Amino acid sequence: MAVDKRGRKLPKGIRQRSDGFEGRFMYKGETYIVHGKNITETQRKMTETRYQVEHGQYIAPEESDFR
Repeated sequence: MAVDKRGRKLPKGIRQRSDGFEGRFMYKGETYIVHGKNITETQRKMTETRYQVEHGQYIAPEESDFR
């Protein structure tokens, strides 16, 4: 299980980054990633995204090309 910078355990699928938290989950072999400023926001975004994916409402953001 991952721990944050203070040594507290993080929920499953969430890790701490320098700019906040990142949540990851898989659905039918496809990986989905969400970012949030705190654990609660990240969990909420993961739940919303998972619901959208499972019900066919999810539209993936277009990848940026910074050339």
